[in-house]
Amino acid sequence: MTSSPLTSPARGSSAAFQRAVFAGFVGNGVFTVILGPTLPALSAKWLLNDSQAGFFFTAQFCGSVLGVILYGLLARRYGPRFALIGGYALMGFGVALLGAPALRLAQLGIFTAGFGYGLVTPASNLAVAAGDPKKRAARLNLLNFTWGIGAVLCPFLVAFGERRHHLDFFLWGLTAALVAFALSFVMVEIPRAESTPAASGPHARASLSPRLVTALALFVPLFFLYVGTETSFSGWAGAMALEMAGFRGGVAALMPSFFWATLLLGRASAPAALRFLSEKTLALSGLTLAFVASLLWIIAHDTAVLALALVLAGAGCSTIFPILVAWLTQFTDESASGWRSLAFGAASFGGAVLPKLVGTLSTHFGGLRAGFSLVALAISAMIVLVLFLHRGEAGTAPTAEV
Repeated sequence: MTSSPLTSPARGSSAAFQRAVFAGFVGNGVFTVILGPTLPALSAKWLLNDSQAGFFFTAQFCGSVLGVILYGLLARRYGPRFALIGGYALMGFGVALLGAPALRLAQLGIFTAGFGYGLVTPASNLAVAAGDPKKRAARLNLLNFTWGIGAVLCPFLVAFGERRHHLDFFLWGLTAALVAFALSFVMVEIPRAESTPAASGPHARASLSPRLVTALALFVPLFFLYVGTETSFSGWAGAMALEMAGFRGGVAALMPSFFWATLLLGRASAPAALRFLSEKTLALSGLTLAFVASLLWIIAHDTAVLALALVLAGAGCSTIFPILVAWLTQFTDESASGWRSLAFGAASFGGAVLPKLVGTLSTHFGGLRAGFSLVALAISAMIVLVLFLHRGEAGTAPTAEV
């Protein structure tokens, strides 16, 4: 792991801060995908249909949207410390509530944890992106690789708890880990170059220039569609397995691991792949794989085909989000950090809306295959947007000033 280039006195603290960011992102990964493996158990607990169960996604990511908005408003004034400490503490409190006996309390819990996630995710990604611009995409892939470790572990941890009829043990364990991450940012010294609040001078606040408007018009829908797509694949995998084969909850909870395992491997190999392929080629190849996976999901009639679809989807999605974050920081400078948060807010909003719509279509048309036609359309739209991004003015050169 390479720390951000700083002045000599700050290098030690920068390394400690970066290690804390990377370690915390493992817990972030566990929480982000928590609904995928636990949704069958939560649905059975309160006898929810797909549309009603989909509200958990909406609550989680609506909370995330609010968190991102707060981060965008306060980040330049207070730096990343408030976001990382408060975000992980809120995530821990919300996960604890997810095991509550009342449905409304559980929904409040996932909303609260989502709010914390909305603070932590942009703070972590942008802190790592502040490093060497030439290795921005590779560093972000490594950060999201650590996130993928948590995402892969989550289904196994949930299945372990369910086999012992004690899911609350998993929830309390995750709560303790998230609170520990919050405390680590209380103790670690955040380097001045990364924690200094608002800049001064003529570029302290970015104006909404035509170039910036063009960039945001492309990145906002890309972030929205990508996170909605990723959450739909992982979030509905267990429910789809139950729909197809009536698997026990503990076995169905493992289905998302096919997605997260290949996503993890893809992010681990991305830095090497970027030595031979351009970011654009890698992103378009990934989107094509994800589109094929969505078609396989629609036509699948047994769990073997579903597993193959999840493997392809994980491989395809693995590099897309880190590359999008790298492009966002490449096409806008630091003075546009407030506007950048719009993209992260759109990402959270996509996670709230698209999986819920998949569940609504599933309930209306009698199955998740019908609902996943929406995911195929979303991936098609992303391919068009990426092509346009690199043909239009926003994709021709990085934005030096906005």
